[in-house]
Amino acid sequence: MNSIFGLLLNLGMHIGSYSHLTKTSNYIYLLGNRKNFSIIDIQSILYQIKRTLFFLKELGKINSFLLFYHSNIQHFPFYFKLFLVHFLNIRYKQGFVDQPWSYGQLSNLFTQIRHLFYTLFYLDSDLKDNRKKIEYSFYNLFHRLLFFTLYKRLTGVSWLSNFNSVKKFWRFFFFFKYYSFCKDFPDSFIYLNGNNSQIPIVEAETMHIPSILVSNTSISSVGSSYFILSNVSSLIITLFYFILFMNSYNYGLLGHFIKK
Repeated sequence: MNSIFGLLLNLGMHIGSYSHLTKTSNYIYLLGNRKNFSIIDIQSILYQIKRTLFFLKELGKINSFLLFYHSNIQHFPFYFKLFLVHFLNIRYKQGFVDQPWSYGQLSNLFTQIRHLFYTLFYLDSDLKDNRKKIEYSFYNLFHRLLFFTLYKRLTGVSWLSNFNSVKKFWRFFFFFKYYSFCKDFPDSFIYLNGNNSQIPIVEAETMHIPSILVSNTSISSVGSSYFILSNVSSLIITLFYFILFMNSYNYGLLGHFIKK
């Protein structure tokens, strides 16, 4: 942990938010205040990181599925988001939400998916009483969307109006393309919170999904399973945590395959 200690100091993660914004539940992680800023106890950060990394290593041992999200993702440069999609989703086959969080994205996930698939794959009203389930895939979904967009346009309806009526399905298409948790919930939710939004954590808690929350002192730790105080507005710090978490997970995953 000494190398992590040095990285934390170099990244400036031992300084918290303004004192008047600090949540009372986070006082136990502080050394005190200086010039209206909360000073985080670096030892408490190391302890919380150690607990979190041990948890991720255990998840790796059972080949679990992780979902990553950063609340400020829409403000990050495109190339950085592209790197995270490649690093987390394509290379390590984990989930990564690269768009602003939608209400019910976890707590109402299956309901949304069921409704969209029902509309997409049961097009013929004559099959109401005897429907045959169509096995869905990336290409099947894409062809259905093209059919909806090109051949279901009513006479007199402009192409723009027609596209607006089906754009939610195209959004779902990209959701389907990048997020393999369409068929199941993640085993753990990793959330870097930079804008004080508690909604994703509340949804994870509602669905009984263990969550890892990385945030500053102005965010309450209530609802999260593991909580790390840190500055999460920096791209470097975001990258640091994502790589650190995946390294620990992969360490456990290596043991999983060795046992096999």
